[in-house]
Amino acid sequence: MEITDSGPPPPTPPPGTVYRAVASWYGPGFDGRRTASGDIFDQDALTAAHRTYPFGTKLRITNPKNGKSCEITVNDRGPFIKGVDIDISRGASRAIGCLSTRPVLLEELGRDMGYVKEARVGEISGGGPFRVQLGSFQDPDNAAHLKEGLEISYKDVRITRVKVGGKTYNRVQAGAFMDRDEAYGLAVRLAGEGYETWVVREQ
Repeated sequence: MEITDSGPPPPTPPPGTVYRAVASWYGPGFDGRRTASGDIFDQDALTAAHRTYPFGTKLRITNPKNGKSCEITVNDRGPFIKGVDIDISRGASRAIGCLSTRPVLLEELGRDMGYVKEARVGEISGGGPFRVQLGSFQDPDNAAHLKEGLEISYKDVRITRVKVGGKTYNRVQAGAFMDRDEAYGLAVRLAGEGYETWVVREQ
């Protein structure tokens, strides 16, 4: 079974367009954990979680109540609450004086292309099915967070648990392809969004 999109993502305005969105903030409980991009979350850095912007997207966020603004970098997926468009770090929330859920103004400024990854193919032989692996974690919470973020836009995402050297790893994988080239095509797409990707053979 091939991976399929969950549906077209909500459109985002062209770069340079200032538009209104609803922001919430996050920090406590997430500090030090891995974001969906692989960054370690720092609640006092100027970062954000968004459902569709590629990782590394730069946004200017402004609090219309006081005019305060700052530049943030999208490095995570979310939010998962209906009616909220973007989750910003505690640091960004403090910078704009907005420690609550409220309307903000957003403007896309560009992208840090250092977040673009290169799709890789594991040491595999034989036929499929093939899957795209996006991470392997000892901490199941990191795997669950990555899976939840992927499921915003993709179906057929799973976590498989394997033991290596007496340790349990939680591997996040997407899709199931009999053709390795098709799996690689998905890997390239996800790597372009900023995910670490490997094509692996299902075990």
